Amino acid sequence: MATDEEYIAEVLRMHGGKLPESDGRPPLYEWTPEVAKLAEAVDELRGIAAILISVNSKPGSKAPDPKPVLRPLTAAAKLMSNMRLDRHRKLTARLLGNRSAGEPPSEG
Repeated sequence: MATDEEYIAEVLRMHGGKLPESDGRPPLYEWTPEVAKLAEAVDELRGIAAILISVNSKPGSKAPDPKPVLRPLTAAAKLMSNMRLDRHRKLTARLLGNRSAGEPPSEG
């Protein structure tokens, strides 16, 4: 689809002349069992590299944390994330009252 000029033109039209921002995650339709296994292998190799760096570094220095390969974001994961965020906002509002909206606390 990235080479389909009509599709890209329609996407640009829908988004006001700009391509939508991507968070770097692969689309779900490209995520096959083979890609999932390759992602797991890359994650394991990154972990091994971090261990080797840690073992061969000076005492007290910290090795970088291995970053996992980004996985696709499913509709279920988006829904769960939005539900957690909503619960967090409600709890914050209940505990902090008007201060949760970014207002400075009133002195008085």
